[in-house]
Amino acid sequence: MSIKNSPLVKGISTGITFGTAAFVLTSKMNKGKKKLKSAAGRALESLAEMVDEITDKLR
Repeated sequence: MSIKNSPLVKGISTGITFGTAAFVLTSKMNKGKKKLKSAAGRALESLAEMVDEITDKLR
């Protein structure tokens, strides 16, 4: 029985492969969430500024 065909080696390599894939996917998802939160925050700030300007002009 050679080491290349060992079930232990196959299991370890499969675990490393799936673990790496899961890490890459979750890290990309977290970056996307941060960008979305940042964009939403900027949109809310600009909306608040616009409402403030409108109320100031109405006074």
